[in-house]
Amino acid sequence: MESLEEIEAALEDDPVDIETFKEGAVLLTQDGDWQAVEAYYIRQLRRINDLDEDEIKFHLWYQLGQIYEFRLDALEKAEQAYQVALATEPDNHEVEQRLIHVQNQLD
Repeated sequence: MESLEEIEAALEDDPVDIETFKEGAVLLTQDGDWQAVEAYYIRQLRRINDLDEDEIKFHLWYQLGQIYEFRLDALEKAEQAYQVALATEPDNHEVEQRLIHVQNQLD
């Protein structure tokens, strides 16, 4: 397994290499540092922001929403992440249900 620095460098060269991204996510989640996981996801979203990779963006936003909801107890951020994911895949009922659940908790 590569170091996180090597993984980040590889993602800079090839931001759509999902397997490399997953490797970094596994490293960080094993440490249980959810703020670091959040930052890792945000860096990856920035890397692919200008690319036509809606499926990857959807999964990153949805997973980021779950990190906010279940690991960081940041419901406002979870709501925002789920809204972006849902805008990418408007017919995704799973994301829609997560969004409704979070919004109900915020009310």
